[in-house]
Amino acid sequence: MNRFHVLMVLVCSGPVFAEVPEMVTDRPDQTESSITVTPGRVQIEAGWTHAAVEDGGVTASSDAAPETLVRVGVTPWLEGRVIYGGYGIERVSPGGKLGSGSNDMAIGFKFHLATESGLRPEIALNMHAGMPVAPAGRFVGGGGVLRCDDLHELHL
Repeated sequence: MNRFHVLMVLVCSGPVFAEVPEMVTDRPDQTESSITVTPGRVQIEAGWTHAAVEDGGVTASSDAAPETLVRVGVTPWLEGRVIYGGYGIERVSPGGKLGSGSNDMAIGFKFHLATESGLRPEIALNMHAGMPVAPAGRFVGGGGVLRCDDLHELHL
């Protein structure tokens, strides 16, 4: 190995050995942490949600993927957030598909308000504004996605 290769390895490996902050995930409507993303970093999270309910031999189910959350660290106490609900499919069995298509989006911020100290818990405030990008009337009940808490109200 010549000197150039050794120099390149040392220069390029510096960021690899730098301390990386712990990654704390924030799946929307699943778990929400009070931790914000480190300033200057972007964290992308994605997942799939399946929900189903049975009533009198009829099953209603809902799937959505990829549900995506993009978190951008702005300051030590502030992060910007973009949420996309993914592509949703709703089914009833027997009977077939109720609807499918793009789910809505949201944009917002998370503010880290307090760090845990003694009996005081760590506290954050999430604020989001919905962006209705799903076609209106696509789902039973008009517009939006069939959420898990909606399934028990679906009259089959």
